[in-house]
Amino acid sequence: MLSHMSMVELPKGIRAETLITPTRTFEYFRQTFEDRHIIVTSFAQGYIDQIDPNELTERPSLKLIWPSGRDLGITKRSPYERFLEAGQVKGYNLLRPADALYLRDQDTEQPLNDVYWLAMKPMTDREGDRDVFGLEHDQYGMSLRAHWTDPGYLWNPEDRLVFSLPASGPEKS
Repeated sequence: MLSHMSMVELPKGIRAETLITPTRTFEYFRQTFEDRHIIVTSFAQGYIDQIDPNELTERPSLKLIWPSGRDLGITKRSPYERFLEAGQVKGYNLLRPADALYLRDQDTEQPLNDVYWLAMKPMTDREGDRDVFGLEHDQYGMSLRAHWTDPGYLWNPEDRLVFSLPASGPEKS
């Protein structure tokens, strides 16, 4: 699915792949997204502008997983923080904001009508709204967007977040 990514074995059919994070620049991502006609919403751009450029330096590849809230044990609509807590209890790690750029760059085969969100510490905009990055492929094309995580907003158990796994990899069940 992702270019330059290799599959990681994980039980229960949860998508798992490796994200490669070479040193890049904001200009690289801007030009790449423009060339590929990837939509970057104004809200997402506002958060991109907040990313520390040091997050764009090469680091070891990340093993990523895409569990739904149900995969995390969430059975009813819940705040975003509940999703993060449930993932961290399972030993999953949060992502950095810059990982959204790398993921949007590399997930070139995201299926139509698919959306997922980064498991990350929410970022705050000028109005005090708390958002996280989301990657979507809809009838308008592939996009990088932002989504509310304010405590009053409830997420569905079917919503998927992408976490990273510890360097040692997943536990077998």
